[in-house]
Amino acid sequence: MKPLFLKQTENEIVKASLEYLQARNIPAIRMNVGAVRFADENGRRNFVRFGTPGMSDILGILPDGRALAVECKTANGKLSNFQSEFLDAIRHNNGVAIVARSVEDIESGLKEVGF
Repeated sequence: MKPLFLKQTENEIVKASLEYLQARNIPAIRMNVGAVRFADENGRRNFVRFGTPGMSDILGILPDGRALAVECKTANGKLSNFQSEFLDAIRHNNGVAIVARSVEDIESGLKEVGF
């Protein structure tokens, strides 16, 4: 465990968030967004994109069936426009969208919606 005066990395926040959601029996998975280039057996270059730009770090489903999106950020991290739009789309469709700089942010976000 890191001393409290050291800032958590985004990956540490994601890991702790997934552990917290698992302990609350809320199914959730880590989402990765990006792309990779590779050459096929004929030497042709291919480009494969995975995820959607702005997709949250964690997607889950709440016990009442609503979608859960958690975007993890460090203490100074800022949302990109794509990330803000994704979270807005989740909210617009009656889902729960949380920006988490710590597990406590998820806990309070879930309390706000009745969990």
